[in-house]
Amino acid sequence: MISSIFYFLTFYIFIAIVTWHSPAKVAVKKVVNTIDIKKVFIVIGLLLYCIFFVRFTVSQDNTIYTWDWAGYWKNSIDRTNLLFSVNFMDGLKSLWYSINFDDYNTYLPSVIALPLHFTGAGFVNYVTVVAFFFLTPALILHGLLAVRLLSNKNASSVFCLSIFLGVIYCTFYRALLRGMIDVAILIPISLAIFYLLEFDFSKIDHVRNVFVSLLLLLAWISRRYALFFVVGYVVTMIYKAIYDYIKQEKKSNVIIKTTVFNFLEIGGISLCVLLIFFKDFLLNTIMSNGEAFTAYKLPFIVSFLSLMVYQSVMHVVLLCVSVYICIVNRKYLNQLVIILILTISTFCSFLNVQTPGIQHGLIWATGFFILQILIFDFYNESKKIKVRINILTVLLVVDFIIVGFGHFIMKEGEYKEASYMHFPLVREDIVNVNKIVDSINSRTQEKNDTYVAVGEQLFNSDTIRNVRLPEIINATPSASFVSDVDLRDGFPSSFLSAHYVLACNSPSCTYNNGEEILRYINTEIINTESHIGKHYNLIESYDIDGGLTIKIYERVSDYSINDLELIAKHFDEIYPHHEELFRDRIL
Repeated sequence: MISSIFYFLTFYIFIAIVTWHSPAKVAVKKVVNTIDIKKVFIVIGLLLYCIFFVRFTVSQDNTIYTWDWAGYWKNSIDRTNLLFSVNFMDGLKSLWYSINFDDYNTYLPSVIALPLHFTGAGFVNYVTVVAFFFLTPALILHGLLAVRLLSNKNASSVFCLSIFLGVIYCTFYRALLRGMIDVAILIPISLAIFYLLEFDFSKIDHVRNVFVSLLLLLAWISRRYALFFVVGYVVTMIYKAIYDYIKQEKKSNVIIKTTVFNFLEIGGISLCVLLIFFKDFLLNTIMSNGEAFTAYKLPFIVSFLSLMVYQSVMHVVLLCVSVYICIVNRKYLNQLVIILILTISTFCSFLNVQTPGIQHGLIWATGFFILQILIFDFYNESKKIKVRINILTVLLVVDFIIVGFGHFIMKEGEYKEASYMHFPLVREDIVNVNKIVDSINSRTQEKNDTYVAVGEQLFNSDTIRNVRLPEIINATPSASFVSDVDLRDGFPSSFLSAHYVLACNSPSCTYNNGEEILRYINTEIINTESHIGKHYNLIESYDIDGGLTIKIYERVSDYSINDLELIAKHFDEIYPHHEELFRDRIL
């Protein structure tokens, strides 16, 4: 229990200290000095609504969570159990190992292990804990950002308005409502932006530089894709340093020296921490093959449109109007340019690797939120602007209602076609999935003895492992992970050695670009004359949702060298320059 208390307290004490040191301190004082009891209740009411909305929405699900949706839930269950059963040093060692080597490391699950222990590890409780301990602090920090930006307005009113806009800002919710813990990165990101907006390169502030370094590292370690925010942050800092120097009336070498020193100190601290504690994490990031994610990468226009979808149309409209009004009125131009550079450079660097998913938008969500909030500074400029802002605000509320509650008034086929909407995940086949698990477990529990050659969202290797969460972390111990992205995973040697294979030959099964492994196995295994199919007998089949039929095959003979050569030759022709991912694993 001591370990869980330690991780919980160190995270929030660090955030509190940084908040008090950063420009957020001024915003806190302004809010405290101007707020009254009515506004206190408004803020508390909005935050409570946020938590209850999340809890109610997630409780509508009746599904089996897989992939990213279950990754951090399972980690949180595991980590909570571990921290309450081992001593402090063993817990610390396991965290160090996880950060350095795991795709889903256990740092954030360590932070919420204490409250999760008392609430219980059910999915609804887990998401509620994440909302309370990560989303609500992030909303408060965004409110303070708004107060700091709109400095000439009533601080407490701006704070309340910002909390309200944050509560109806769907981008903050999308990943969380699917079980992703990623919303936590909004906390270090928003604090880092506080420093960025008011960074004075002419002064050397060692404490500030240490905190900036640690905030960027915290975001990056929490979720690896936050590295793209770090890239955007560095690009924006370079711009700001050059701009500030040009604006100086008296240019001197001293300013150049202090600017260079600040960059070197921030970079040096970050590099030292990484090399001393997280060298493998750093090396894995540097050596990571970007081509591994090409299956996720789509043309720029498709990726850009996906960004628009995840932001929802009305928020994009508000953002554009806000930017336009700021430019026309020549107000907040400096902040506007900084946030635009940060957001665009973050988005473009990410887009160079893959297309954004619902969770990835969080690394530029704060920038978008800031750009939207600027428009409210012009509320009293004229009656015309006031009317327009009122209309936009009403439309934002309507947009939030449609996204969050639209499934109550629309038919299933209709709301599932509207990809920007949240809808409950409901399965009718959980009984059959449990039968598949029982069938496999009755035959074998030997590790990697079962290969699931299905990468569908409705059924994959995670489906049969997670069907009995949170009571059982891995319901099918024999199942190996599916290789569903060719250039990321390579050919699965576990398929060749597995005694049982789960396949899907239904017409409903679909394969994306870069999923040749799945297509190949499922096509060949049904052909009893092929160099793969001749080694298997079909023993059982089960119908599940989506018109899919899952078939269980038993291997009855071993592969010959000639069989393996034919498989290797097939992938040599498709991926000629990746022998280490295919041929070397097959032969």
